Amino acid sequence: MEIKRDHIYSFLISMLLCFLVGCGPSPNTEYDNQYDPDSSSYIPPEAIITQGPENNSAVKESDVLFAWKGNDDKIEYNYKLDENDWSGWTRQMNFNCKYLDEGKHIFSVKGRYLGRTSEGPTSIRNFIVDAVKGPALMMKPRYVKVSSDKDSNFVVQFIAEDVNDLMLAHIVLTYDQAMLIVVGNAESGDLLSSKGGTVFFKSKISSGKVVIDTGVGVSNPSGISGSGSIAKLTFKVLKSGNTLLKIGGDSKIRDSANNDIMLSEVVNGIVEIQ
Repeated sequence: MEIKRDHIYSFLISMLLCFLVGCGPSPNTEYDNQYDPDSSSYIPPEAIITQGPENNSAVKESDVLFAWKGNDDKIEYNYKLDENDWSGWTRQMNFNCKYLDEGKHIFSVKGRYLGRTSEGPTSIRNFIVDAVKGPALMMKPRYVKVSSDKDSNFVVQFIAEDVNDLMLAHIVLTYDQAMLIVVGNAESGDLLSSKGGTVFFKSKISSGKVVIDTGVGVSNPSGISGSGSIAKLTFKVLKSGNTLLKIGGDSKIRDSANNDIMLSEVVNGIVEIQ
């Protein structure tokens, strides 16, 4: 193919100019790109939470839906609840936080451009769940997700929520012995001893059932008010599936005059073994 002489001259002149003044990127190169962090035109990807509790607000439900959007349609997202692991990168723009425990929580989400490693700022919402009306007995965590690996153990606590003058507790828990086994003995929580008094604690573990009797021995005041742990148990998983940790209807709590404290709610535990 014949190359025209004027084309050769143009090429040589352009090369000479590059040598003398330098060759900068043209407006159409990768360096002038809003998706490239090395470009002066770079716009950081951003995830903007559009639905969910406001910062430092309280919600009355244990299920909370978060939704978000990006500042560009070429963004994928990464999110997490509390200290759990970050999700994988996804185009999903909502997540339903289910079976949340009472108390403080943090939801976080961030974005990155598709296929790129640089991440934008993290959007965070701090909120409080106040879904259980006391006085109540409940499991914490109320939802456990655990591996079916033979060495997988998890700990649950029996929580007294919003109690007044609590002195005695009789707790009966049933569980599926084909899926779970109790490891060791039940242990006392810290609520009944929180005022410095002595606590008696007795437990009986049989196949598929745990019975706990505990109370304040010597304390001033005689009963304890507030919320906290009465007892805790460690379980080992036996096989995969979903199962319940169920607080029996014969469970009772009593005040310092030995009167029954009527429970407004009883919240069982849900275990998902994968």
